[in-house]
Amino acid sequence: VLEEQIGPLQEEPTSVGGAAWRLGLVVGMGGLGLREAVRSRQVLVMTPQLFEKALIHAMLRMEGVALLVLDEAHHMRGNDRYATIMKYFYLPCGERPRVLALTASPVEKASMVEPDAATFRTELAELEGRLDCAAWSRRVPPTVVPHA
Repeated sequence: VLEEQIGPLQEEPTSVGGAAWRLGLVVGMGGLGLREAVRSRQVLVMTPQLFEKALIHAMLRMEGVALLVLDEAHHMRGNDRYATIMKYFYLPCGERPRVLALTASPVEKASMVEPDAATFRTELAELEGRLDCAAWSRRVPPTVVPHA
């Protein structure tokens, strides 16, 4: 379904804020080839594995990235792809992109066992350090979203 929907977007430039952007979807062996997508598109959607591969093989430089969006960022530990991308490509980079790291549970395993306040603060601070960012969250009142 994703490839069906992105097809037309890859073929024609998409206008956003008056500027034309060429989108690229890089999924395994489907869609555009990695090298071709990096060369010909301004907005890329890909797995962390493919992004890391593009960086390792110098198809892409971190300095050429304006916004890096990381989904499920709480998994960033040890030798996780996000961890290696941030450690070896982002942190040493002179001109760093902005990072939007998304997670519903910033503390690992918080969905299984609720951590105490001190553990939560410690683990959140560690995640912020690995991502070179500050956490931000907002509670939405039940009157605004009653099903939340």
